[in-house]
Amino acid sequence: MQTLTPGKTPTHIIRMVGPDDKQDDGSDTSADDNQGCGGSQDTLRRSGRARRPPVEYWLSVRVVAHKAPTTYVQAVQGQESAKWQIALDEEMKAIRQNKTWRLTNRPASRRVLKGKWAYKIKNEVHKNENNKTRHRARLCFMGNRQINGLDFNETFAPAAKVTTILCILAMTAASGWKLHQMDVKTAFLNGDLDKEVSMEQPDGYVHPTYPDKVWRLFQALYGLKHAPKMLYAKLDDFLNSQGFDNIDPDACLYLLMHDGEIIIVLVYVDDTLLVASSLAAIYEIKDALHKRFEMKDLGEAKVILGLNIRRDQALGTLKLAEGKYAGQVLEKFGMAECNPIRTQLEVGLQLVKADESDDALPYREAVGSLMYMMVGTRPDLAFAIGKLSRFVSCYGKEHWAAIKRVLRYVKGLMEKGLDFDKNSSCVLQGFSDADWAGDHETQHCTTGSTLILGGATVSWGS
Repeated sequence: MQTLTPGKTPTHIIRMVGPDDKQDDGSDTSADDNQGCGGSQDTLRRSGRARRPPVEYWLSVRVVAHKAPTTYVQAVQGQESAKWQIALDEEMKAIRQNKTWRLTNRPASRRVLKGKWAYKIKNEVHKNENNKTRHRARLCFMGNRQINGLDFNETFAPAAKVTTILCILAMTAASGWKLHQMDVKTAFLNGDLDKEVSMEQPDGYVHPTYPDKVWRLFQALYGLKHAPKMLYAKLDDFLNSQGFDNIDPDACLYLLMHDGEIIIVLVYVDDTLLVASSLAAIYEIKDALHKRFEMKDLGEAKVILGLNIRRDQALGTLKLAEGKYAGQVLEKFGMAECNPIRTQLEVGLQLVKADESDDALPYREAVGSLMYMMVGTRPDLAFAIGKLSRFVSCYGKEHWAAIKRVLRYVKGLMEKGLDFDKNSSCVLQGFSDADWAGDHETQHCTTGSTLILGGATVSWGS
């Protein structure tokens, strides 16, 4: 039996080695390790299996390889400090131009919240279709500390429905209308606040003479809970003053018919789609927007909500696809090199709820990623995703195998999407069907419906 010496560790006890610890190969053995062992020397038994780090399925896909800083100190003291300083100065210039704040004494009866700089490196597609890396800094209000009823009453983000966008694109292809896109620069800085809000002076821009004073905000900042609502209210007032009518089913769809011209404006937060029957009408509404807001003209629409737009006006075709996003999803879940397959699910597949979810499997993330693709341009995924989404709270290996099969199907049809054609019928057609108690576990029926306009599906569900 081995006797223990105070302060010494017996060699037969194996210590768990962490990823940052140095591994002992046993070549350098201290004499102290053998004290009290009667001259015998035990050796550590180590596994010869190669160690591989776990696959981190939960990591998001990075659009760019550069890593943005997370704090102000990292931004101004890092390798790209000059670029980040330019981005910070541009943001402050925009804030000052909009007369967003005024330096005042600290209020005694109201809370003063803090702001935070947010940094992002973006890949932007310009009119010549060249990609350009841009460093962007945003001064954000820490809205997570706002209290409902005290600091704000209601929130609202102007976002057009996907069905509305698809219907407008179908009509654009059929009628040969012009399709352009604009972006509101520093969009949330345009909203006028309806309540008094105070904020601490931001890092790097504290007034040297009055460091104890605070900002009294008159216009919204990014991060404010009600900033999107204030932006929409201002944009709505402007479009109404220009003669546009808000179409009732969708609060973000505006229509103007004047002198035989048709102009349509679709709003999705700070992105706007402009549709008109002529280029002259497009330029007219662009000039009006430029005079009221600081806008970025993106020319003919190329991408909207991650949907790539490919249009051939000579042939009268317009195609929507999500090939780039599909590639990102496959890369995210380690299926970029998988073998494609022709069908989403096995014929007659019946899944049952697992007793306990296997949290090591990124099942929920995979269903959510594929659901976004399905909602945008892939009605062929509606049945499979509708079926697999029933098990996001109780899934196992058989469910993960089923979602991997869907990913293999996506691999074979990455550029599949919606094709609108001017030669197709512009009469809205609807179809629906249902099985009979197809779910063996609940005896529920599965229904499916689709609406077709301009040769492609504009609304679907299962």
